[in-house]
Amino acid sequence: MNIGRDKSTFPMPMWMPMNTHGRDLGYTVKLDLPLSTRHTLQVGNELHRLVLDDTWPAVPGKGPMMGPNTFVNINDGRRIRLGTSPRYRASGVPNGPPSSACATIRSGRTSAPCRGIRACMRLMPTIQRIASCPR
Repeated sequence: MNIGRDKSTFPMPMWMPMNTHGRDLGYTVKLDLPLSTRHTLQVGNELHRLVLDDTWPAVPGKGPMMGPNTFVNINDGRRIRLGTSPRYRASGVPNGPPSSACATIRSGRTSAPCRGIRACMRLMPTIQRIASCPR
């Protein structure tokens, strides 16, 4: 969507703004520790954090489809993923496994309440139900 005034074209000029603001933060760290000439221990750690807001402002003159309220699609949505992974690698071992690994990943997400375009949407009740977030 995001059909702004600068993107209005003939034969059906429209104006449907979307305001999306996201912030990403993260890092990845990997370390190789040689235990001997054949054995290596690899350790890694990763963090990814995302914060997202997405709203569709009301469009004057478009009737019940795009108003009268702002449609709050994602309100202060947050996601965090944190992972740690050790891995053992062996090279040149004839009967042993070449590597073995495990990973611990923790993730979570939250958001504030969302809001539909209008309280009573007689024309499209299904969209109203889909657009509302669980409380």
